[in-house]
Parts: sequence; C-alpha cells; structure tokens
Amino acid sequence: MIKSINIIIFLGLLYLVFYPVFIYASELSIHLSRSRIKWGETITLEIEAMNPINEDIEGHIIVSFSSDVIILNKDKESKIYYKGTNVNTREIYSSEKDASLKSLDGCCIVTKHLMVKNSYHKWPAFRKKKMTLKLLPTATGINKIYMRAFFKNNEYLINIPNHPAYLDQQNYPVEEIRFLVDDSNNFSKNLKTIVKHPKISEYDDIIDTLETLLKHPKDIDSFFLMSDMMCEELNVCRFSHYFQMNGHIKMRSDTSWYSNDSLYRHVGAGPHYNGFAGIRINNKVFLSRKCYFEGAYEALISGGYTLQKKNELMTLYPYLFKSINTLNSPMDDSTRLMDLSASIQNESNIQYYRADRFSLTIQSGTKTFLSIGRQAVTWGNGFLFNPIDIFNPFSPTDIERDYKIGDDLLSIQTNLFDQINVHTLYVPRRNSDNKIEWKQSSLASKVHFSSGSTEFDIMLGYHYQDFVFGLGSSGYLGGTAWRINGLLSVLDDKNKSHKEYYSIVANIDYSWIWWHKNIYAFIELYYNNIGTNYLIDIDPNLIERIGRGELFTLGRYYLGGHVRIEFHPLFNFYLTIIDNLNDFSASIQPRGVWDIKENVQLSFGTNLACGKTDSEFGGFIVPGTKYINKPQNSVFLWLTYFF
Repeated sequence: MIKSINIIIFLGLLYLVFYPVFIYASELSIHLSRSRIKWGETITLEIEAMNPINEDIEGHIIVSFSSDVIILNKDKESKIYYKGTNVNTREIYSSEKDASLKSLDGCCIVTKHLMVKNSYHKWPAFRKKKMTLKLLPTATGINKIYMRAFFKNNEYLINIPNHPAYLDQQNYPVEEIRFLVDDSNNFSKNLKTIVKHPKISEYDDIIDTLETLLKHPKDIDSFFLMSDMMCEELNVCRFSHYFQMNGHIKMRSDTSWYSNDSLYRHVGAGPHYNGFAGIRINNKVFLSRKCYFEGAYEALISGGYTLQKKNELMTLYPYLFKSINTLNSPMDDSTRLMDLSASIQNESNIQYYRADRFSLTIQSGTKTFLSIGRQAVTWGNGFLFNPIDIFNPFSPTDIERDYKIGDDLLSIQTNLFDQINVHTLYVPRRNSDNKIEWKQSSLASKVHFSSGSTEFDIMLGYHYQDFVFGLGSSGYLGGTAWRINGLLSVLDDKNKSHKEYYSIVANIDYSWIWWHKNIYAFIELYYNNIGTNYLIDIDPNLIERIGRGELFTLGRYYLGGHVRIEFHPLFNFYLTIIDNLNDFSASIQPRGVWDIKENVQLSFGTNLACGKTDSEFGGFIVPGTKYINKPQNSVFLWLTYFF
C-alpha cells in the first residue's frame, strides 16, 4: 500500500514538472527570478511566446507595470514607453479598428504605466521569441506585471492569452504576475539623501556612481565612493554608515506522537506538546571598502513533554539509550577551534547560546578574498542531498534552512581570468584531548568555471584522514535547469568493509505559471554505496559519517521531490517528499508560509514518517526487544518576527 502511494505521489510530481512544457506550447511562458525581494535588489523577467500560426507573421510581446520600476537591461528589440508619453496607436493596438475606439483623436494615447514592447516584423511559424528584462523596482509592497503577445496580418489577429481574467491598460487580456518588495533601511535612506539634494545634477561623477549603485545595489566600492563624494563636493556628511544589522525572533509550538508499539509506550506515546523560543542577531560592519567583520549570536530555549518523556525513558533503560539516538542533543563546539557555545539542560527544558558567525574578511585587489573565523560555506548544487557539501550540510528533512551552522575555518577565494573561481578551505578541529589534530581536520579546494551556459566544479581535498574528490556540473535544457554532483572518498582504514565511498545526486527544477499562480518544482535522485538495505547490517563508514553530521539517512537510493505554489505573493504552499527506494518508506512534509505583515511570518505544517516495520521511516525493531524505534510524527506552528 505504501509503495503504491509513493509511486502515485512521485508520478504526480513528474506530471507537475513536465506538464507545463506542453500546456504552454501556444501560451506565454513566464519566469520571474524572485517573487520577494528587498528594496534596492534587482529581479529578472523572462517572457517567451510562440507564433501559433503556420506562417511567418508580424508579432509583438508587450509588458506593462502597475508601479514604478527602472529598466536596467533590455533586449535590442525592446522599446520603452514611459508613463505619460504619447504613443502612436498603431504601435500599441492590434488593429486600426481597436485604435480608433480607444484613442481620443484617432492618433495617439497617453500611457498610464511604464510599458515595454518587443516587435518582430516577420516572426517565423511555430518559432519562439523571448523578452528578457532586468528590473529595479522602486516601490515597496505588492507590484503587478501584465504581459501579452499578439500576432496579426491583413486577415486576422491573435492575442495571447485570449482569456479575460486580467486586462492591461489597453483593456487587452493579459497574464498577471505579482511580486513583493520589502523595505531596506540603509539603501533607501541613502538614496533619498542623494536625489533630494538641489545641486545633484551639477556633478557628473556623482550621477555616474549613482547609476552604478542602482544597477548593483550591493557594490561596496560604489557605496563608499558615493559617501566620499557627497561629503567632499556637497558637504553632505550624514550619509549612513555601511552597517548592517538584522535578525529574527522566533516562537514555535509543536505536537508530536509516537506509535503505540514504540519504546515510548512505557512513558506515554503522546501527544507530546512542546515549545520553543529563540532570537538571532546578525551584524556586518564594513571597516573599509575592502575589509568587513561579520557576526551572529543566537539564544534559544526549548522544552516540553518530549524532553520529559525521553528523560523518563532513559531512567528506565539507561544502557539501551547509549546505542539509540532518539532525540538530538544540543550542539556544542567541543571539536571546533573556538568554543563559542554553551547549553544548560534540565528535566523540562534546554537553553542554548552560541556565536554562530564570527569572522573577518579582507579583499586583496579586486579578485581575492580572505576570510578567517566562524562562517558558513556551502559547496555543491544538491537540494535535499548534497554530497560535495561536507562542511555541516543540512539534513534532507530540514525544513528550517534560514541559516547554516557556522564552522571555524580559513577561506581563500580568488578569481582567475574572470572565468575561473578557486576556493580553498582549511578547517582545523580538536580531538578528544582538546588538541588540534591533523587527522580530525579538513583541507579542500574547489575550482568553478563555465563554458557557455554550463557550469562545472572540481573539488579535491583531505577530510578526516580520507582523500576526497568531487565533480559537479549544472546547466539548462530548454526552460529546465539540471544539476549533477558526485563525491569519491578514498578511505584511510584498509580494514573497513569498503576501500572507497562514493555518492552522487542529480536533480532538475522548473518554474512556470499555471492557473495564474507561480509554481516551482524539483525532483532529485540520490545514491551512496555505503547505505544498507538491512538496518541490522549498517556499514561502519555510514555510522561514522552520521556521527559527524555529514550523512543523515541509512539507505542507498532515494528519490526526493518538492513543489511550491504561490497562491498569493504573501502565501506559499510547500510539499517535500523523500522516498527510500530500497524499502519504499517515506518522509512527507506539507507546510504553508504566510507573510502576515512586512516583517511577520507564520509557518505551519506537519512531518509524517510512513512505511512498513523494519524500514527507515517506518521504524525498526530494537535488537533484543519487541519495540520499534521510529521517527516521530508532528504538527507545528511557527511565528517569526524579522528585524
């Protein structure tokens, strides 16, 4: 039964990913790089249309905006009509008849909103054309974009789309897409200071730097250059210091339960009610144009019935719990270079305090960056599974991925010939005697380069006495992005069951518009050779990597899928499924995220583990007992305030 359900679910995910390729064959294909941005950030809009007529014909792609945006980059065919300009009706409307009805004098109209049009005198039959725009929105809140294409000759005209769900400023049917722009304090304040100065137009160097800053809002050199010029030439020295501070306060409540045949039946299988509260503060201070400090501190407290029942169970079976991990312990820094964490644990709650970022970055020239201290680094292109990411990767079942755990390391990153990026990491670690030991440390380098639209990664390193080699690549196939990563580890211990460990992950993702909703989905396949089909025969290499926090699953073959549906710019639905293809057990995680206000977010969902007995997610019988150790099921509710 479970096997059939899993097969049906993943066939549905495959249908969601590939179905739009066919349904939009004669419609607009629309892709917006991001549906939510901070003020001052840019987005890219791509609109693709196909000539649905079996002849070469005149065709146009038109887009208009409900609020002000700045067009940073456009196609050579793109013509911009600014708000309030007079436009010849023949350039806008599909026929002379339409133009005469909509124009006051039969000649021209005044545009209500900014509009961009790509025109093609002879659009080949059944061929696709694409409009690409890089945009800088200047209005906060919800913004709307209206898009359509039309084709015409002397006999007929075709407007795409042809449904009347939305109408643009010319009252033609259009597709509508929305995105949300949040406020960004420093950049907004600085820009207002600049543009309101009465003599700003007299200084060409300030104007040129302002244009650079608008195109690249995170360009630190332009930011400091603008600050210097405003102070020296205009005597405006109140320009905001480049200091960034943000963070969040999070409150969480969850209810979990275990099966009646689990170990917890002796103390109560549930429901168990739990609570969590935490605060995280991030700051970034630029000491100069080429030197900045980054820090982050977090304080958390969690507790509830699950912790209490675990303590009761450990009292009943102390020896059994030495070999069974039923609840994650608080993280510590015992093996890291710096001990910047502390925890207090009692019968009812755990308090946890940690400096998760503490690093200094120095830029040498324009192409080399050196960072030292506690920071987070991610390598590889996996979504759920990421073999190349051997430094504190996320668990495949983690749905809270705001911040990756920081590690103490030295990072050197340089760009060669503007085409090749070389990134080298050294991660020193301590042994059980609290001494830094080479056998516990890591040294690795990754080279990233591209050829056309395809990107490549090559990784070589030393990691816990093992030599590691990784390869990765990513690219595009039509409107679909693909990625593949692999890792090979030559194991140091010749007495272990394997001489090498290798794993590979491949995924594809796609985004599209369906029923006027933004939809995104991916599918991922993962394999590693030290996984097991039988939970009683677990490879020591697997246990070692699970203990180090590099692997989180027991099997060899996994199929993962994820879909996100934007029902509204402020509400998104997510569904993640991870299926163990060896025993057909699965983890199912549906959830919703609602942006209640600009800085307040509500998340709710459930974590479900399903499968037969003696499977990874269905649970396995504890040796020597008749009880099952199975992942808990839970429902949760999070409330987060961002500042």
